[in-house]
Amino acid sequence: MSTFAKFAVALVGILLLLLISLIVLIKVVVTPEKVRETLLPFAEETLQRKIEVGDIDIGLLSGVSLKDLKVMHKDQTAEFVSIKSLALHYRLSALLSGSLVVDQILLEQPRIVVIRNQDGQFNFSDLIAGDAEKIPQSSEKKAQSKIAESALDLLIKEVTVTDGEIVFVDRLQSTKSPYRYELKKLNFNARKITLNDVFPIDFSAELNDSQIKVAGHYDIAKQSGDLAIMLTDLDLVKFAPYYRQELPGKLGSALLSLDTDLQLQAQQLSATGKLRLNNFDLLLNDLPEAAFNKAKLAVDYAISFDMEQKVLDLSTLLVNFNEIKLGAEGSVDLAGKEPQLVFALLLDKLDLRTLVQGLPAGLTKDLQPHSLAGQLDGRLELSGRPSHGPKLLKSAKLNLLDIQASVGSLRTGISGELNYADQQVTAEKMLLTLAGQQAQLSFQATNLLGDIIRGHFQITADTLDVNRLLPAQTREDKSAKGEETTLPPVERKKTLADDIGPFNIPAEMTGSLQVNKLLYKKLNLEQVHADLELKNNHLKINELRSGVGGGGEFRAMADIDLGVKGLSYQGQMTLDRSNLVSLVSGLIPQTKQRVSGLLQWQNNFSGRGTLPDNLLQNLQLKGAMQVRQGEISGSPLLEQLSVFLGSSDLKVLSFQSLESRYDLRDGLASLTGSLDGSKAKLKPEGTVGVDGALNMSLDARLAPEVMQKLGARAEIKQAMTDQDGWGVFPLKISGSVTSPKIGFDSKVLKKQATGKVKEEVSRRLLKELAPKDEGTVAPIKQLLEGTLNRLFGN
Repeated sequence: MSTFAKFAVALVGILLLLLISLIVLIKVVVTPEKVRETLLPFAEETLQRKIEVGDIDIGLLSGVSLKDLKVMHKDQTAEFVSIKSLALHYRLSALLSGSLVVDQILLEQPRIVVIRNQDGQFNFSDLIAGDAEKIPQSSEKKAQSKIAESALDLLIKEVTVTDGEIVFVDRLQSTKSPYRYELKKLNFNARKITLNDVFPIDFSAELNDSQIKVAGHYDIAKQSGDLAIMLTDLDLVKFAPYYRQELPGKLGSALLSLDTDLQLQAQQLSATGKLRLNNFDLLLNDLPEAAFNKAKLAVDYAISFDMEQKVLDLSTLLVNFNEIKLGAEGSVDLAGKEPQLVFALLLDKLDLRTLVQGLPAGLTKDLQPHSLAGQLDGRLELSGRPSHGPKLLKSAKLNLLDIQASVGSLRTGISGELNYADQQVTAEKMLLTLAGQQAQLSFQATNLLGDIIRGHFQITADTLDVNRLLPAQTREDKSAKGEETTLPPVERKKTLADDIGPFNIPAEMTGSLQVNKLLYKKLNLEQVHADLELKNNHLKINELRSGVGGGGEFRAMADIDLGVKGLSYQGQMTLDRSNLVSLVSGLIPQTKQRVSGLLQWQNNFSGRGTLPDNLLQNLQLKGAMQVRQGEISGSPLLEQLSVFLGSSDLKVLSFQSLESRYDLRDGLASLTGSLDGSKAKLKPEGTVGVDGALNMSLDARLAPEVMQKLGARAEIKQAMTDQDGWGVFPLKISGSVTSPKIGFDSKVLKKQATGKVKEEVSRRLLKELAPKDEGTVAPIKQLLEGTLNRLFGN
């Protein structure tokens, strides 16, 4: 045996002898009376608190027990710590083998009262002041590492605490009415406690009537263990003073339950389990109408925390709020002044209808009329600090699964995949649905977090029926069909202040629209194509073109200013070689009016306002139209003209050309036109209001064959006929477009009649006065005309 080994054995033998001698000495010298006389005053002086103890029993073989131990507060007004009974039972024989075996440590009804005073100091602060700071951290770690190297093997068979209580009184939050929290019915049990092995522990208590249970194992030497923790229906409202300022409103009710498995390591903490929050009532400060009422929150988690690196790792985080389900995974670095996130938000077929129903009605009131439906599925990657705001989002992939919404009476939808990365979002061939119709949308947008978003889009559709996008049957439609209607309530006339806008859209976008076949009413437009541009709050239709009317072509361009109230717009439209038969029957299928011919139309427009009152008052139109080789019938104007002049031939008019020019301003259109036909030649001139009111003159000329059929006397016919045999009728038109009224233009008629009489007198005088020599007729005729002009006031 080496010298060192002999020295070690001798040392252990001496230590055992000293320990045995000490125990014998305690039994012989340390009596209850000696304890009261010496140890209690020493403890009181050390703790600076009065200590009371009841019966003291010290046995050499049985152990030590105390009854009714009390440690008073420093001011001696009340008890700080009290223990009904404290017992320590050990085995003296185990010391002979180099072990310290404690059979049982028992504390019955221990009670501790912790008080935090108004200055923030606790009632035990003086007991720990400075001590912890004096111990270097390196020394503490060395001491912890030496626990397992103790000379004696320690074994405590059982530590039991029964019916304990911890009371916390907080005077810092409120001095007049301090907050009080009680941990009652505290029971603790640990078995086979050693310094170098795992031992089991059990704990249970009631915290403000909420049940707490903890069960598991712990290893003192390795500072590791596992714990199963259960917390049932803890009323969080009672703890509101400690988090009230962090809430966005007033908490009315919340019951917290927790079921977690905790893994403890020297430098790491891991937990898996479930958190439940029931009967959650919260009244929001900024949105009092959007209160949470009896909401439910469930969180399933698997997390770990590296205490040395201060990194929180979330391997699983599943959140269910009123059946609104979200997931997350990632890590949070808490070492710096601000958390550093590397995080992923998971959407597992998030149901939008459930989302709207699960949130407070006041919070989703603007969404409820739209009846959202469909699901969102995808993943959003976040990285950075919370102060980075939107820049936290690094990438995302979202699948829109049959997302639907009602807009007015229309049901719209969108499906497809969105991809986001580096401030750019892209989509390819997303499916759009509108009133049961389908189109495809592809787009790319960049610089999403910059001042101006830039991008391009393309919308394509095979067939688009515009009629299905228009409002349902209007009141006027019903009236036309003889259905019962009720008069609308009298409303204040809308002004530009009531109109939409202005809009500030920080985007520059270009795009195109392509529809193979577009149906409006019964008019088919083919190969509709439009190039669009959005820049500086201006939406430009650079070119819109389509085939129309059996070989015709429609073109348009427009510039819409979105940055003003009611919007403002200007542009032009042209229609070339369009067949009027298909155009009129397509646009006005219910009309009795029929028009044929090839149409040429050019129109410039400008205006402001989208509401009818504003639009019609501010709209300006200027243009011209020309129809070649056509026929018109069923026109209310021709019907009234036929009745007024007594000629049924005027109900249907064929013409070589029909031309018109118009200029609409301030709700009134100035109109000039001409119709050149074989039966009649018509030249209207005057105004037409946006309400359909007519104020026009009409120079109507009827062909000789039509004049012959008129039922008027020969004298009247002769008075209304020019030298070529055409009837000349100066007319005035009033009433409305749908119900015109026709009469003679008295001023023009009088002038015409005077001219006719003058012509007849001149003819007769010339016949009587004219000489036989034709060479002298012209001077005489000139003299007669001058005399008659003075006679008839011309």
